[in-house]
Amino acid sequence: MATQQTAEGVARELIGILVEAGRQPGSGMPAQSLRTKFGFERPGFEAGYQFAKSAGWITEPRTDFAVLTQLGFDEA
Repeated sequence: MATQQTAEGVARELIGILVEAGRQPGSGMPAQSLRTKFGFERPGFEAGYQFAKSAGWITEPRTDFAVLTQLGFDEA
């Protein structure tokens, strides 16, 4: 049986994806690209994305664009 990830666990994975893609604080990628790298079939993306935003790890200065914050970079 597969283990379900928590929203925080997915959020950490998402900021890890941004860092592995070479993003520095203040830079980011379209949320759809982040979703693609995470995996379309995997559950939990939306909850993790929202957790990362509420934790201040990413911001969304325009619709559907995730920007890594310094806090998120440090957490990754």
